[in-house]
Amino acid sequence: MAKTKIIQTLILGAGVSHDYGYPLGSGLIKDVHDLIEERAAEYSDVPVRAENLKKIGVSLRKIDGDSIDMFMKIRPEYHAVVTGMIGDVLMRREDHGEFYSFPTENHPYKLLFREMQEYGFENFRLISFNYDRSLEEYFAGRLEETLKVSRVDEKLISEMEKLKIEHIHGRLPLVPGEPNPKNQPVARYNPDRRDWDFFTHGQKNFTGFYEDKAVNETALQYIKESHRIFFLGFSFSPENMAILGYDFKKNPDGKHFAGTSLGVRPIPLSKIDEMFGGPRRINLKPKRVVGLFSDNYSLGSPWIRPVP
Repeated sequence: MAKTKIIQTLILGAGVSHDYGYPLGSGLIKDVHDLIEERAAEYSDVPVRAENLKKIGVSLRKIDGDSIDMFMKIRPEYHAVVTGMIGDVLMRREDHGEFYSFPTENHPYKLLFREMQEYGFENFRLISFNYDRSLEEYFAGRLEETLKVSRVDEKLISEMEKLKIEHIHGRLPLVPGEPNPKNQPVARYNPDRRDWDFFTHGQKNFTGFYEDKAVNETALQYIKESHRIFFLGFSFSPENMAILGYDFKKNPDGKHFAGTSLGVRPIPLSKIDEMFGGPRRINLKPKRVVGLFSDNYSLGSPWIRPVP
């Protein structure tokens, strides 16, 4: 019997990048609202623009929930301004120091890089519900160190090309070292913000900004071709589960589901069980990402499934 490596998908929510200084859903809404108020004050001498910004700010305050993505879905006329503000908020949070001051025992990117590199980047699929590019920056930086090459070296870029990452709602510009066949915007991590005025340029500086589709077909394909799916720092909101498009309740392909349950409130665990067809259909552990893989699973030495 020949053996083949299995494919594993990691679904990343705000709880993962939050460890590196980025806001959770409610925090992002607050930061965007505060920035809109700040910008409205700056345009006090342009009454029309200031008034429009204030209207957006009022609408943000009325959000029922903590998803800015859903806000933009129901108020598409605000896409350009709000995405510009999201970009501004997140780029202000970019800080390499967060990668190296983080305690090793709770450093999710460090663990993911180590185990994914051991097993082979090509054997993973990543689905991110985050706009930031902290994971891509960390991986490119680590490859720069381990391969002892520059960010523009073909060897580094070819390794980064093996990473299959789908950002559901779009993301900030590519970081140096990422493949760029479509000539998309590129900006170094924590750039000079004078060169990246998101308020002016808004949505066009996002790569792959999401369209209003019920299902993300790339994410669905990643899940279909995987044997194990891990939900990391994920909120399990019905809206986000629907975007993934897979029938988690019936699980027709017999996939294994696991994840972290820290920070998933206000979705009760009983509701999450329902999404997966009953208790124990998803193995949720009340741990941080590192704890989940240190104590319960290994990405670098996963199950080997025999095939004829």
